[in-house]
Amino acid sequence: MTPGWKGHVQCFGLMLDRRAQPTGIRKRGEDATILMIFDAWHDMVEFTLPSQNGSNKIWTLMIDTNLSEDTEELNQTFRFGQTYAVMGRSFLLFALIPDARPTVAE
Repeated sequence: MTPGWKGHVQCFGLMLDRRAQPTGIRKRGEDATILMIFDAWHDMVEFTLPSQNGSNKIWTLMIDTNLSEDTEELNQTFRFGQTYAVMGRSFLLFALIPDARPTVAE
C-alpha cells in the first residue's frame, strides 16, 4: 500500500504521461498522454480531472463503458480541474489534446 492510503480504494485514475519517453524521438501512438479511470464501486463518483504543469490543454473523453458507442457524449472535451461523474463499475479513457477548445461548459 502507498503511504497515506487508508481503507479500500473504490475509484482511481492512472495517467500515462507522454513526457516520460525513454528517448526524445517522437513515434506515432507513443506520444499521447492518457488518463484511465477505474470505478469498482457500485455508485457514482465525482472525479476531478488532473492538470499538467505549464500546459494549455484539455481532456477528451474517448471511452466511457457506461455510454453507448454512438452517443454524442464521446469526444467531448473538459478543462483541467473539471469534475466528471464516473458511474459505478465503469472504465473511462481520456486523451490529452494540446491547445484544443472545450466543448463542455464548466
